[in-house]
Amino acid sequence: FPMLQCWYFHAVPYLLWSTNRFQLAIKLMILLMIEAAFLTFPATSLSSIILQVAHFAVLLPCLSQGPPPLLQASQREKQQ
Repeated sequence: FPMLQCWYFHAVPYLLWSTNRFQLAIKLMILLMIEAAFLTFPATSLSSIILQVAHFAVLLPCLSQGPPPLLQASQREKQQ
């Protein structure tokens, strides 16, 4: 299903760079973890764990920082 996965390629770097929680080296390491997990065939328990850890590392900072800046700006415009 290549059409279903095209959003993922662009979303992961965007989500990593939209938070200031990580230094550049850690952001690159998370991207490499995801790439290594996807390149492992057939999938192993270790590659699945690595993929899940990397996804949680991307997701948790995004959830804790609130809405993205563009959404905050549009909400402020609506209030005015």
